Amino acid sequence: MGTSHDDDGYDYTRAQRAIDAGLLAFATKEYATGKKHFEDALRVSPRDPDAANNLAVAHAYVGDLAGGVKVLERAMTTDVTANAQKESLATNLCSMYELLAPEPVVAKRALAGWLGRVAPDDLDLTCTRL
Repeated sequence: MGTSHDDDGYDYTRAQRAIDAGLLAFATKEYATGKKHFEDALRVSPRDPDAANNLAVAHAYVGDLAGGVKVLERAMTTDVTANAQKESLATNLCSMYELLAPEPVVAKRALAGWLGRVAPDDLDLTCTRL
């Protein structure tokens, strides 16, 4: 089976296989193993929003919310064009803010303001749950 490379040179087929392996690990409650697979997916394809989203959730499942926040914030700002339009990234980031931030409403408002400036017009800002 061949690999699928985009113009940026990343191996998306390998990344998808790693994501699939991570999801299978999660299905059997092997969260640390799943996290390793999602890390591999993001290493192979650093701008993949699904890899970032899954890795952030895996951080939460292994008790590292701060790590999950970092992954999502980096994903949102690394490839703004692609990732700012992913409502699932913003929703998960807001959920983590609610659990971790000292003032979650302030963090969520800042995110909503930033999304309002950089995201496409059709992004539903209610994903920030303000």
